[in-house]
Amino acid sequence: MDRSLADAAAEILRESPYHQLRKVRCEFCDGVLVLHGQVPNYHMKQLAQSVVQSLEEDVEVDNRIEVI
Repeated sequence: MDRSLADAAAEILRESPYHQLRKVRCEFCDGVLVLHGQVPNYHMKQLAQSVVQSLEEDVEVDNRIEVI
């Protein structure tokens, strides 16, 4: 796993039918996929995490998305 995982995660979120997920940013740091951004509710926050975890089941995700 490397930066390409962050790129793949960002791409899948950009293509989401949920407008709120399209602006979530992804980075891969020290073996952890980190999500950044803002969404309007906890459902969207969890959905973003579920979507990126579907790319690689063994990846650790640090969901730093803020609910506003």
